[in-house]
Amino acid sequence: EPGFKVFDLPNGDRIEVFAENYKGKEHFTTGPVVGFSVDNVETARKKMEKEGIQFIGPIQGTKSKWSHFYGPDGNVYEITDRHVKK
Repeated sequence: EPGFKVFDLPNGDRIEVFAENYKGKEHFTTGPVVGFSVDNVETARKKMEKEGIQFIGPIQGTKSKWSHFYGPDGNVYEITDRHVKK
């Protein structure tokens, strides 16, 4: 789609590139966003919130889910339960 490109790597990793004006990604202001794979986004988010991590908006997605948050360094990161079958 315009302003968004996905690259799936042979090892199952994924790189997503968004245009600066891509709608819904306005919070991507700190540089590249690293995503961390978790088994369950809802469970991981609850645990992280208990530790004081600030999330940006609600959990997104249906089949695969993700949620963005601010790390202790002020950068934006993501947890995702996107699992690629090799």
